[in-house]
Amino acid sequence: MQNKLPANYKLTAYTDHAHKLIINTERKNQILNFIAENNWATVSNLQDFIKVKHRQSITRLLDGLVGTGKLFVNKILVNNVSHNVYTITNLGCFSINLGYRYYQFRLSTQNFLHATKVQSLQIISLSFGFTWINELNIIRSKLYSSQPDGVLIVPKSSVQISIELQRNKLNINSFKAKINKCLADALNKKFTSILYVCTDNVTANIMSRTFNSINSVKGKNNKSVILTPEYRKYFEFINIIDYHNYLNKLILQG
Repeated sequence: MQNKLPANYKLTAYTDHAHKLIINTERKNQILNFIAENNWATVSNLQDFIKVKHRQSITRLLDGLVGTGKLFVNKILVNNVSHNVYTITNLGCFSINLGYRYYQFRLSTQNFLHATKVQSLQIISLSFGFTWINELNIIRSKLYSSQPDGVLIVPKSSVQISIELQRNKLNINSFKAKINKCLADALNKKFTSILYVCTDNVTANIMSRTFNSINSVKGKNNKSVILTPEYRKYFEFINIIDYHNYLNKLILQG
């Protein structure tokens, strides 16, 4: 005699399916909101953002959003490899109750590589429970003369950290000009400190040594500003691989 299926078998199956639909709807809305806030995103960053293990899972979600006209897929060639970059459409904005945010994807390869890694730092920070002010909102605010890549806000504190992603060694004069602007913003209480996150062609050690070799920068009215120990304390340099540990330390300090 065959065993009967449980009386609630169909209900359970239906409930599981309904639950999956709810989860997928939430994930799609998360994707749309993230892209609307950041203008664009890559598959890899979106996979990290919504925390799905398998590439095919995020691909299915994105294909669905493209298929329903809520996202548009752009192509960019980097080192002879084509990458999909997603931007939001008018319908996509409407579906999450936003006014249309027109954006035409136009990034050079170098800017794309830089911005993709900044976006990755943003996603990591959000996953740790921090608030992140992205470059778009920084530009719109007109508050920062240094124009950081992002501003990290530590929860339950007044600590705000300017984030500068550095992929290449800076020309010394460009670096001095940047230091001056960062220092001016810090002294004007725009943020608490400046963190250089180093990757690709430059290390934290190289950036730190270069920074320590600079005695002064040109400030307001072309006056020299001596980089005193007090001023130097505003600046930190880490490698991108250490960013998780950096956030953990901030949490422990808080």
